[in-house]
Amino acid sequence: MFFALLFLLPGIWVVTDKTTLTFSRESGMLYVRQQRMLLYRHTQEVSLRDVLRVDVEAGRGTRRLIVLLRSGGGIGIGSHTTQVGQYEVAKVINDFLKSN
Repeated sequence: MFFALLFLLPGIWVVTDKTTLTFSRESGMLYVRQQRMLLYRHTQEVSLRDVLRVDVEAGRGTRRLIVLLRSGGGIGIGSHTTQVGQYEVAKVINDFLKSN
């Protein structure tokens, strides 16, 4: 039982990670809300004027979204995954940023 918990608890930690992006035309801000294991919450606010574009960061067979800033920095969104759809999401967000 003890050994099962050693594997279960880290799995719960990973499964409950959640990042939410909110691009607001009204406020002109990007809100990045990160939540881990229902306990830890962090919100980062970035002016949409400071966002250059959203790109896909590729690793060894994995990828994740990254918000590139005009300052040269970036905000990695979530962890690398083998799930698909990041390129399509990046295109939709970049189209939104161009229309803003």
